[in-house]
Amino acid sequence: MEDSGISVLRKIQRTMKAEGVWKIKHILRTRNSVADCLAKLSLTWKSSLQVFNEPSTDIIKLLQNDKANSWPM
Repeated sequence: MEDSGISVLRKIQRTMKAEGVWKIKHILRTRNSVADCLAKLSLTWKSSLQVFNEPSTDIIKLLQNDKANSWPM
């Protein structure tokens, strides 16, 4: 049985309180294509944990693109 959205939110709030000070900021997908790509890839993974020793060439290209298109926050 899946958690409802509110249950997930409460778990996140408990984790944040336990870990200390956090700053959450919304960043558009177009400004963080690496996170967007990895999130989409994760839907096909059989395990919830993936460890990469080196980034793929696709990820390196996305990192470079994100860096080039970044703006001061």
